[in-house]
Amino acid sequence: MKKRGKTFFPAKSGVSVTLKKNSRKSLKSVKNIARSCRIPHKGLAQKRASQLLRSLKPVASRRGRRVRKTEV
Repeated sequence: MKKRGKTFFPAKSGVSVTLKKNSRKSLKSVKNIARSCRIPHKGLAQKRASQLLRSLKPVASRRGRRVRKTEV
């Protein structure tokens, strides 16, 4: 997103938005924000957002392999 009045000041024209919603609503927000962009860019923005959301998820701990008991 860009600020309307700052077109000649590239450093000041950008706007950052923090999405504090759940993952589904965040993806919907990204889709709405990217509505003004070209269609391929919209898909790429959603893809990148879903990658970010997936990376923020905690990794499920994998159980180790069970060791066979040796016969005595």
